[in-house]
Amino acid sequence: MEKQNKAARRVFIVQSGSVLEDSVESLLSQQPDLQVVSVRYVGDPEFVLAALGERPNVIVLFEGSRLSAGRVFDLLPGTASQALRVITVCSKSSALDVYDRQRLTAFQSQDLFAFVRQQTGDGRQSSA
Repeated sequence: MEKQNKAARRVFIVQSGSVLEDSVESLLSQQPDLQVVSVRYVGDPEFVLAALGERPNVIVLFEGSRLSAGRVFDLLPGTASQALRVITVCSKSSALDVYDRQRLTAFQSQDLFAFVRQQTGDGRQSSA
């Protein structure tokens, strides 16, 4: 019996119509703990409406898209109060660029030092 994950991560894939984009969507959709929604990028207003409606935890973009990670954060300023990850798939270099937006509060210089030294998801110290 397969367990259903009630706290599934919501993944929003922004597409322009390539085979790679379809492949990434298919791959992610097979994961039971992910709810994958694909949307074709038409323009900023349509993207914002769709993203606000879906409330994704992760947004997947593709290299060469008219939409960048920085633009996503500019368009969705309300997400500053929640964690949001934007992943850009770079097909030429077979790399993933990962950008996290979290609201972190620092009251002392020690807090700043801790954020700079923050560990990545795989346990390694962040290089950024």
